[in-house]
Amino acid sequence: SAGGLRAGLNYFLTIDPQVMVPVIDAELTAREGEHVQKTYALASGARVRGIVTLPDGSPAKGAQVRTSGGGGGGMDWIRGALGRTQTTGADGTFDLAGITPGKPDLTAMLDGYVDVVREKFELAEGELVENVVLALGAGNTVSGVVLWPDRTPVAGATVQIAPAQQTDSQQSMRNAMRGGFRGAMRAMSGESERVKTDEQGRFTCSGISANSVLVTASQGKAIDGFPAEWRAKAGPVGASAPLALVLEATAPMRGVEQDAAGTP
Repeated sequence: SAGGLRAGLNYFLTIDPQVMVPVIDAELTAREGEHVQKTYALASGARVRGIVTLPDGSPAKGAQVRTSGGGGGGMDWIRGALGRTQTTGADGTFDLAGITPGKPDLTAMLDGYVDVVREKFELAEGELVENVVLALGAGNTVSGVVLWPDRTPVAGATVQIAPAQQTDSQQSMRNAMRGGFRGAMRAMSGESERVKTDEQGRFTCSGISANSVLVTASQGKAIDGFPAEWRAKAGPVGASAPLALVLEATAPMRGVEQDAAGTP
């Protein structure tokens, strides 16, 4: 039960029993002093079992498998948030229950590999689909070194790798729905990946799906006692090309803060 709701407003209610189909009620309203009682019938939904494999065919341990959308009726965006998610064990297998019937996307993802998506995986109420194989892609690997102007290595620099051809906004939203929290983070960062350099200034990022990428590196380092951001950029470059990024200082902004009387 829920009390203290403001009268005249339209409330959005979701019930997620995890092992059954989520319930979505987008038209929940009440008048002043009214007590609304509603009954919601839960459905078993569909179930999908299978395995996630690495490019060499071996089981993918720790892969995230997720369903999103597919129920139709304009509610796919919330069904994406309520998608069924499971992390594979050492044998790479998954067993997802309580999936909303329809044509959801089935996605598997693992750091260092290219995501695999089975789009519009058609499922009916009560249906059990077994022996589904989701094969992760190897993709490309971007590697290199980040250096200071004197050619010494930069440890702990942030390196961002983004596709040279940016994904359109609608595709980014679909990716966010498919990937849950990780997909949302990717969408907000423009489908880019971030890594840190090691003590020798080296970095490696695998599982890049794009063939052409933009690579940027950044690190903070004070100049004359003032904070400064040092940056380097390369690209578009081939995703398999080794890189050497030499940082340059951005122009610092300096001044004196004064009040209305001109006093510092």
